[in-house]
Amino acid sequence: MVQKIMKNLLIFRLVTRFKNSLFFLCKGFAYNIHIKHFHANKYNFLIRLLMRMIG
Repeated sequence: MVQKIMKNLLIFRLVTRFKNSLFFLCKGFAYNIHIKHFHANKYNFLIRLLMRMIG
């Protein structure tokens, strides 16, 4: 029983870490696009990216 809980915790932590690094990767990617192109709909792109990650 305890082992199962520990295993679930470990998996949860790994998933959380993975999602966080994915989020930072996307943020960095968006930031690079933002610097290179600097077009007007950059905020729309960021919001859409955020919505996709939350949803």
